[in-house]
Amino acid sequence: MKKTIVLLLLAIFSVGTVSAQRTSWKDSRHSIYLGGGLNWFNGDIDPTNGGEDGPSFKLLKNGSCSFTAGYKYKLSERFSFRLSALYSKITGDDADSKDLSHQKRGVNFVSHSFEFDANLDFYFIKEKEKAKYHFWDRWSSYIFVGAGLLTYNPKWNGNNVGSVKKGDKLRDLKTETVGYHKATLAVPGGLGLKFLITKKVSLGMELAVRYTTSDHIDDLHGFYNFETQGAKDLNFAGASQGARRGGDGHNDWYSTLLFNLGIKFGGAKPPMIHFYHRPKYY
Repeated sequence: MKKTIVLLLLAIFSVGTVSAQRTSWKDSRHSIYLGGGLNWFNGDIDPTNGGEDGPSFKLLKNGSCSFTAGYKYKLSERFSFRLSALYSKITGDDADSKDLSHQKRGVNFVSHSFEFDANLDFYFIKEKEKAKYHFWDRWSSYIFVGAGLLTYNPKWNGNNVGSVKKGDKLRDLKTETVGYHKATLAVPGGLGLKFLITKKVSLGMELAVRYTTSDHIDDLHGFYNFETQGAKDLNFAGASQGARRGGDGHNDWYSTLLFNLGIKFGGAKPPMIHFYHRPKYY
């Protein structure tokens, strides 16, 4: 009896040792993450004056909050497929521009936007799969590109002006001669960095540029329209009907700097132990 117990314990210990030593990217294909950070908008409202004057400290100062969550599935050692959701408070203000004509125009906005993406990650520094990690083994880095849907609805974010109150939807005020939808295609792309705290838990940082197919995120694209009282109240430049209000030949985009906490789960099934031989039937 004692001999049987000893043999059983040795078998369990040996299997546990083999399982601990055997590491593979397939052991944790799945992961989820949650995080947040900042975003910066760049469109017809441009704190850098179209980049002519170089980066502006106002661009860094005027970042707004973003929060993200997602699910990642490892396709191979270097490629992962990722689904993500992103909430961003996107803002812009002509008062921050270096362009005097933009300052005179006086437009500002805030949009509580949601973006839903599917991304493909390529790890040029792949994640290490080891039983024991040293400091430099814990780092990995990747580039990614994706496609998704961005919702937006710009609102007046300044003081009350005539009939226009803070929080009024600029789309409903019909400030321009053309209307627009509340959703657009988004194409995010960027660089990510990951640090393993444990084999299953990681800290990540991700910098992305998010191009859109809309030029209306800031409510600026075309020509002045004064058929509504709200549009007349926001005519700080004293422009005439049909005068150019926005549109720089480029669609709007914004960038994000996000930090996240990730957790891996799932993995290979442990090997089965058979303590007897199944009888063969002839």
